[in-house]
This record gives sequence, structure tokens and C-alpha cells, in this order.
Amino acid sequence: MDTNNSSALWMNETLRQYALDNIGINDDQWHALCHLFSSVNSQHTTINETVNYSVENIHILESSLQNNQVLLSTVLDNMGACVYMKSLDGRYLYANNALAEVVKKSPLHIIGLRDTNLFTQAVSDQLKINDQIVIDKNEKLATLETLQLINDTELKYYWSVKVPLHDSSGKIYALLGMSTDMTERKKLEDNLLYLATTDELTQLYNRRQFLHLSEQTLNRSKRYNEPLTLLMCDIDFFKHINDTFGHAAGDLVLQKVSQILKSALRETDIAGRVGGEEFAILLVQTPQEISFDVAERLRKSIENCPIYLEDGINTIPITVSIGVASPIYPYETLSSLMQRADQSLYQAKRSGRNQVCLAA
Repeated sequence: MDTNNSSALWMNETLRQYALDNIGINDDQWHALCHLFSSVNSQHTTINETVNYSVENIHILESSLQNNQVLLSTVLDNMGACVYMKSLDGRYLYANNALAEVVKKSPLHIIGLRDTNLFTQAVSDQLKINDQIVIDKNEKLATLETLQLINDTELKYYWSVKVPLHDSSGKIYALLGMSTDMTERKKLEDNLLYLATTDELTQLYNRRQFLHLSEQTLNRSKRYNEPLTLLMCDIDFFKHINDTFGHAAGDLVLQKVSQILKSALRETDIAGRVGGEEFAILLVQTPQEISFDVAERLRKSIENCPIYLEDGINTIPITVSIGVASPIYPYETLSSLMQRADQSLYQAKRSGRNQVCLAA
């Protein structure tokens, strides 16, 4: 009942008279009754308006929230980086399209999985360590991570930024991560590093890298008083080979010698081309008497591998002279060690070449 209806009620003489005659109320009571109906109706109208306004606002908020969710989902799914959320026990709670493409699954099928369901065990173990650092230290972690899918040989490199997520009480409830593919950049960096440290012709370390690694190794060996030996190796009559058979043949000789060195040495040993036809080899944790035997085996192996010319009959004989020196602790430097090994090399040359000489 609205105000107009109340007024109509008041103006309805028949109803008023019936109330006065049969209900037993007077004019003042009738007027009060009409006023009460009018007041209740007004309050009812206000409540309806308030409810309608609130419902309308709720609809607006819901629509806005849905629009924001669509916008956020669109942004995340069109990013080049992998965005994901993990629970504290390592299960995926969210994954965008970029991560789905990497692991070759739909985003919905990733939910609930762990890294061990997607990546090799070694990769999963390292990812777990990194995730635990974020949770335990309650802080952001930025690091380079390696990814390799199960039953896949390809390694990919990602720069990952991971942060903890907190609830209203400040307690960590999940981990949010964003990983950007750095594989091509990493390959480029590795290639540049290789070019900067490797002799192009022989694929051994170049002089600069050999000296750098040898300096580190000598300092470590000196600190722990470990045996170490340096071999200086020079190809005999190399100028004659170039002048007689040409520089292309000379390059083949250099490559043959470097191949023999690489095949005969251990991974821990350091070998480099330090001059035109001169090579240096650092034998780690090897005393001088054993190094002499190593040098003799190298010399004989090189002597027994001549270079065949294009006719397949004539050959280019190859021999080397080698000087051997071990550091005298604690005063030996790399420069003085190389000088002593060079002196032994010159002694081998003066003694007729194709031999090994030990430093005094």
C-alpha cells in the first residue's frame, strides 16, 4: 500500500463509515490508522529501494570482477614467460599457456601435478631446492634454472623469479613463479665464451685461457702442497713443413698433434696452444717422475702418426721436443715455472730434438 492508496482510504467515506459503525473506532483513531499504513508503506518502499540498489551494486561488482579476471587471464596467457603457482607441497595450482606449451599439456591438466610428473629427476630435485629456499627464507629468489622434460634430451634454460604468497594473517600459502626462456641467449653466451677461450684451429685452450686456468691451478696446488707438472711441447722443424708442403699441411700437423694431446690427457689436465707451433700441458696432481713417462708416451704417439699427403703414399713426419718442470713450493710462480720448462725444451732441441728433457 502506498501513500496515494492511504489517501484514497481516508477519502473512502463508505469504508470510513463502516469502520465507525461496526468496528467501534472514532475519527481520530481512523486518521491514526491511515497514518500508520502510510508510514509502513513508506518504510517498505525505502527497504525495497535499498535492496534493489544493493543487488544492483552486487551485479556491477560481479561483472567488474569477471571482466578483471578475463583481462588478467588474457594478459597471463599471452605472455611469453611461464607463469605458475604452486602449493607448499609442490603441486601446481595454476599454469598459463606458456608453461603448458613447454610441458606439452593443457593448463587444466597441469593442475595438481608435481615437477617430477613433468621433468627429469635431476631437474625436479633442483627446482624443489629453489622452491624451498623461497618458502624457508620467505623472500624472493631470482636464479637461472635448467629444464628438461621426461624422455627428452633437449636442455632449456630459464631465468626464474619466485616469490612467496601470503594470506591475510601473513602466513605463506603458496609460491608464485615467472620463468623466462633464456636458452638462445645462454647458447650465444656459451658460444662467445668458447670463441674467447679456445684456439680456433686446434680446439685447445688459447694462450690467454691456458694462463688463466694454470694460474688458478698452481695457486690451489701450492696451497695444498699437491704435485703438479708443466710440459712445454714444440713441433720440430715446423717452419720446414710450412715451407715445403704449404701452410695447409702445417695446419693439418697442428690439428693432428692437438688431437693426440686431447685423446691422451685426462679431463682434469689443462692443454693449450700458447704459440705458433708450441703447446703447453699442465698435469694436475702428477709428480715430475710420472710426468716424464706421460711426456714420453705423447712423444712416441706423435712420432707414430705422420700426416699422409693427397697421393696417399708420401707422408709428412711429425716429431716434438718436450720440456718438463715441476714447481718448487712455495715461491714458484707460473711465469718462473714456464721459464724453467722452456729451458728444458731448449735443451731437448739442442740435444737433437724428438726427445723429453727434465728441468733441474
